[in-house]
Amino acid sequence: MNLEKIKYHSRNIFDLTNQEIIRLVDFLINQSNLDRIAHSLYRERKSLSRDIIYRKIEVKHAFYDWAYAVVVTLKFSELDKEVKTGFILANKGGGIRENELYELDFQISSIKGFFEPFQDVVLGMVYDQYEIDFDYSHLLIHIKELYDFLDTDLRMWSAYLTLDKYANNPQLVSLYQKDQPDNYVLQELHETYDKDRLGELSK
Repeated sequence: MNLEKIKYHSRNIFDLTNQEIIRLVDFLINQSNLDRIAHSLYRERKSLSRDIIYRKIEVKHAFYDWAYAVVVTLKFSELDKEVKTGFILANKGGGIRENELYELDFQISSIKGFFEPFQDVVLGMVYDQYEIDFDYSHLLIHIKELYDFLDTDLRMWSAYLTLDKYANNPQLVSLYQKDQPDNYVLQELHETYDKDRLGELSK
């Protein structure tokens, strides 16, 4: 019996909504990885709590029209400084064309790793602009959980998504438009106003 092969559309990373990027950050910078970040700062303060009192998520240009950086700023309750982590989201093979939708793929990578091959070129110096303290490559990500999240929550691959799932996010696209800001803040949580939300992230 011949079964018809279903072609699954792959979403462009510029189709992600701001709320979906926030959910991706929640997934990646989870309780376990907050522990790892806090533990890495023990040299500055022993037994640092992983409780966070501030979190800011920014999207920044990556000097390409097929990639962008997500930078997460954290402040722990017992440390008198902010800590930055983050990652790069990129479409496979550069830009996207309509006829590539079926086979399009994407990648999540560390900011340092993304720029490191160009360290001898001026472009390589842009890594310093992100001021990353704790790189994505130091986080622990369980592959099956990541795949399940991308598949069921973000719906990155499906033949049955509504058209709005393939619509560009205007703020993401504007990162590369002339005379437009090259970054924007997705979310900013302060303990004073968002104590319950921050407590949920810190549990």
